[in-house]
Amino acid sequence: MKLRLGSVPFLNAKPLIEGMERVELSFALPSELAAQLEAGEIDAALVSSVELIRRPNLRLVTEVAIASDGPTKSVRLFSKMPLSNVRKVALDSGSLTSSLLTRIYFEQRIGIAPEFVSVPADLETMLELADAALMIGDAGMSASGGGLTAIDMGEVWRDWTGLPFVWAGWLAAPDAPFDEIAEVCQSSKALGLSRLPEIAQREAVRLSLPFDQCLDYLTNAMKYDLGNRELEGLERFLTEAGRFARGTTA
Repeated sequence: MKLRLGSVPFLNAKPLIEGMERVELSFALPSELAAQLEAGEIDAALVSSVELIRRPNLRLVTEVAIASDGPTKSVRLFSKMPLSNVRKVALDSGSLTSSLLTRIYFEQRIGIAPEFVSVPADLETMLELADAALMIGDAGMSASGGGLTAIDMGEVWRDWTGLPFVWAGWLAAPDAPFDEIAEVCQSSKALGLSRLPEIAQREAVRLSLPFDQCLDYLTNAMKYDLGNRELEGLERFLTEAGRFARGTTA
């Protein structure tokens, strides 16, 4: 039986699914992938790192991640006003980790607790409903945000902690064939990183974006290793998320 794997459909995931021909691969938003994994519909997913809090029995594939060590150029918060004046924030309904990071950022770094609403990703509509809007993935990268304050959440995290941020990783169900999943995911990463220009060219056409922008995003903004610094950043985020859930910043 083929492995059943799920991935986000965004540009940042493409190097990690390159050449995955021996598996049954499906695509969905982060929030949908989490539900599919929990329902047993897939064996593993390239899914939001926050799932490690919700389901600690999931197994994390080593060496592979979607991470950043500075600006992401795609996970961006757009605001019509200074952030200290924001009273309502629209969150991309497909997001999990980025939405939680944004909530933590407002409480712990800005020092306010605005209202949050989860809505489909459309910047104009989101800003009709709220003072600020969080966009992720391809929509976050292509949003113009003219005349708005634009905050890159990867840059926010690095400035705050000095660490990389792990947005997603391959998480396997407890009863899934972990060694086989890890081998497939690590092999696809190696192949994808050797083909970044080809992937950028292909995706530039799909997204109607300049080739140079896509290549810069894949080679400079996104990081695909899960090494010691990335693991330290992930552990720090999980700690901050736990504090947030308990209602304390101690």
